[in-house]
Order: sequence, then C-alpha cells, then structure tokens
Amino acid sequence: MSHSVWAISQVGGVAIDKNEISIEKRISQEIEEGQSSRFRMRQHIDYGLNDFYAFRFVTLQEKQGLSSFIVNGFGFENRFQLIEKKDYGFNSGFRLNFRKNTNTALADNIQIRLLNEFFPIATWRYRQNFIFERETGSDARDGLGFSFR
Repeated sequence: MSHSVWAISQVGGVAIDKNEISIEKRISQEIEEGQSSRFRMRQHIDYGLNDFYAFRFVTLQEKQGLSSFIVNGFGFENRFQLIEKKDYGFNSGFRLNFRKNTNTALADNIQIRLLNEFFPIATWRYRQNFIFERETGSDARDGLGFSFR
C-alpha cells in the first residue's frame, strides 16, 4: 500500500521550467505478514535553474513499528532536459543522482537515468526511465544495476 501527498507517479518526469520551485513529500507503508509495518517518507525540494537544468535535494526517513522516524539518507539530483515537447512532441533528457545512506547497512548509490515523456492522449503522460546504477562506499556490491520503469 502506498500513499502520496501529491498525486505523482513513481516514475520521474523530465520537463523543466526556469525558476520553478517544487516541494514534495511522499509517504509509503509496507506491511509484511508477521512483521511490524514500515513507514517511509521522502521530501524533495526541486528548483529549475533554467529551462534545461534543475537541481533537487532529497531527504529520506524511515520508521519501523512503534519506533521514531530516523533519517536514512539524503540525495542530490541533477536533471537535464534535452528535447522539449513544444519542439518535437515529447520530452527527453537524463538525470544524474547521488544518494548518501546514513544507515550503515546500506551502500551509497550513483544513478544515471535516461528519461522520456510522451503524450499519447491530451490528458495522459507516458513516462519511461532507463536506470543504470552503481553502489559506492565500503558496503558496495560489485557490478552495475539496470532497471526500467
């Protein structure tokens, strides 16, 4: 079960508007049989420096059972929009992410995301994220990860 303060998908978009500031909070809950529930919170502050580059700062918190929320980490994201809908009918670009985990059981993470956003019907958006990631730090596993959303 997942809840969001904003109705925003789990798949990040690419569009950037100069001087636009976005502040978001996402909340999710995981319930596994026989275990206490886990709540996760994530806050974003996003700023479009110009029409092609935006910077985002992210904080991550987690709460298990009756315990207090703890800070799990923070991140920096750099989003670049290379193709705009107004010129080509779709948006495209990439995002460079770095996550520093304060939880010693988790490795830090670097990601490169290739982003596409299409508009098949006027009120719909179809987003694609091709994610390449690598763990960093002393707890990092070897190899390169790939996922698609």
